[in-house]
Amino acid sequence: MSYLFINSIPLAQTGCELRKAYENGIRKIWVDNVGALKPLEQDMEYFLAFGWDAARPEALVHHIHEYLVHWFNEQFSGNFGEECARIYEAYAQITNVCKVEHLYRDAFSQTAYGDEAGRRVNRLRELYSRVCRVHDALPADERNAFFELLGMKVSASYFINAAFYYADRSRLSYRQGKMQCADEYLHLSRLLMGCKRQMLDFYNRRMAGGKWKGILTPEAFPPPVSCIYTDAKPALSIGETAMGIILWNEEEENPSPRLTFDEKGVQTKWLEIFNRGCGRFSFAIENGCPFLDVSELQGEVQTEKRILLTLRATPQEGSLVVRSDRGEEIRIAVSAAPDAFYSFSASEMRPEPADGFRAVEYLDRMQGACMEATKSGAGLVIPFFQPYAGDCTVEVTRYLTLDSTGRVRLRVILDGEMQETESLAADEWRPGWFDAVRNNGEKLHCKFHDLTKGEHTLRLEAPDRYLTLGRITLCFGDTPIRRSHLGPEPFGSLEDERISSVDETSLREDTLRRFGIAWEDVPPLKLTYAGHEYWNYDRLYLPNEEREQAFAPPRYVFERGGKKQLLPLFQGGIFVEEEGKLCLEAEHALAESPFAWRTPDGDGRIWEHLSAETDGGTGLSMMVEEPYLYWEKDGPALHFRGLFTGGKYYVWLLMRFDDPSNDACMVGIDGKYQPRSEQYGRGGFFTYSSQFLWVWTLLSEVEIAAGEHVFSLAAVKSGLRIDRIYLTKGRELPPDDAHFLPSPRHAK
Repeated sequence: MSYLFINSIPLAQTGCELRKAYENGIRKIWVDNVGALKPLEQDMEYFLAFGWDAARPEALVHHIHEYLVHWFNEQFSGNFGEECARIYEAYAQITNVCKVEHLYRDAFSQTAYGDEAGRRVNRLRELYSRVCRVHDALPADERNAFFELLGMKVSASYFINAAFYYADRSRLSYRQGKMQCADEYLHLSRLLMGCKRQMLDFYNRRMAGGKWKGILTPEAFPPPVSCIYTDAKPALSIGETAMGIILWNEEEENPSPRLTFDEKGVQTKWLEIFNRGCGRFSFAIENGCPFLDVSELQGEVQTEKRILLTLRATPQEGSLVVRSDRGEEIRIAVSAAPDAFYSFSASEMRPEPADGFRAVEYLDRMQGACMEATKSGAGLVIPFFQPYAGDCTVEVTRYLTLDSTGRVRLRVILDGEMQETESLAADEWRPGWFDAVRNNGEKLHCKFHDLTKGEHTLRLEAPDRYLTLGRITLCFGDTPIRRSHLGPEPFGSLEDERISSVDETSLREDTLRRFGIAWEDVPPLKLTYAGHEYWNYDRLYLPNEEREQAFAPPRYVFERGGKKQLLPLFQGGIFVEEEGKLCLEAEHALAESPFAWRTPDGDGRIWEHLSAETDGGTGLSMMVEEPYLYWEKDGPALHFRGLFTGGKYYVWLLMRFDDPSNDACMVGIDGKYQPRSEQYGRGGFFTYSSQFLWVWTLLSEVEIAAGEHVFSLAAVKSGLRIDRIYLTKGRELPPDDAHFLPSPRHAK
């Protein structure tokens, strides 16, 4: 797993771990494998300072906020220490939930208990604005150092998290029927990833006259690279203007929309008014709920608009009516009912005994303190009210601690009934370790049955010392716990609840001024090849074969906000080999014609389209999206009918994968599939050097007789993205985007 971009480990965590080492008698030698010194200057200094003052609890290193204020004021003029400390603390806690190097599709939910992904990005956007203001207020000769120590980290976290947020929202919008949104969020995701590349170009080529060139290279191997591209899902078709509405905590439209509010529950919920098609429309809301504040009662929608509904008095029965200027009307029923969940921080619980747990400030995921057990058998207690009779599911987030020779257990005691759960991820490479590290936390669950309505007492007990706990969520009755990193946030900021927005013009002007280059002018990454000799060598540390590349102009261009019909462009006849080559676009299988089509597996799973970088950024790739699926045979497949001259063909795929769980497919001719053992990679493609990249991979060689045949690609592992297919009789490398021409097609 990549980890050498930015260090988001809070100093609070470093201090916590060093304190444990000192408490347990490890006092002679501490070793810090810093790696690249330049981006870790602050962290290295804190490590050394803590070692010096480990035995002095009054020293600044034991008081994180005060230490940071002093440290920033010591480094920079202007007395910005307090502001910089607050920025750093928030940045570290928000980013460390899932490091930018480890981000993945849908890491943060946009529908469970609200929009936790949006909350993170909104807060990071605010931190980015604040860190830029401090940077600009410093003397010119201090700005580079400030950017190196804090500005770069905050900028990178905002740019990358926002890019993933918008890509995830593009796919969500496509599923929800928000087709203009799907395209708009693809555009914003690319814009933010472009800002990241501007920043890296500045750091390595312009800052300090290029002094630190090559010191910050998260897109270069070795070591393993961090994520470079995101997966958005552009619209295939945009039709007539039409209004739709999706409510808070829902994945899709509800034919009988209803919202409930409770004075002890989530105070701000919302409805999203969206446009299914082209153009725009006006709306007006009739508020029949005097106990609700409505953020906007009228306005205009081109893509979507989130209307915040905030509880201001005791909720009652009522309704909201949304009308468009096209005559559409949607009524949302509103009523009083308790939320089916309750969420709180472990720091809100009472330690028993009082010294059995200690708060570790600035450590919990996103915000607040974690609670760390200082002795075996210590407990945390909290009363809660179950709003109706039934089951109670307890979800506890464990902040990661390791014990290679011991156990990591949690006892959950509800009204005296005890259940014990144990983490298997007590040390690296044990079951659950990978996901726990990637998500910087582990969810532990217990379920209690047949509770009465009313007051109850929950006790969390630590059989093992140093068990560290963060947020706890209770779900009542049959309500399932939804997949969420952070759980409900009952009293969040209104600004955090809005759909994160970007002023594109201002952002472009600002990044051009700061980084000295527009993102479109940053040199593209080289094109990577895994060719004829690739598997003849140990690939662990060996760099890839690379070539400079150029991109073609955009192929699929439609008016922004207008109608769109992409599928007709994929129609045509049989694909015809020319000069010993057959060049295919994977997305042409979406045509579902006699010449290019898809087949699902037995459960209906099928290859779907996603964004790609080719065709000047308008291209598409294909992927089976549901993760962690495997097929020995009969997997979802793409099929192309071609006219071949006959002979031996090398099969190249332009592909991208994240890890070994999504790096395999099979090639077939006329329904007969080649065994994976006959592929060049013996059935898998993963190497650390090609992870996250678009790579032209030589899959295998096949014999094809002269005449008409069906060439097929069948999924073996879901999650593999395929953009282009290149069959050739020669040993040349496939062309880059600017020189790739799909094979001609002839009507039969």
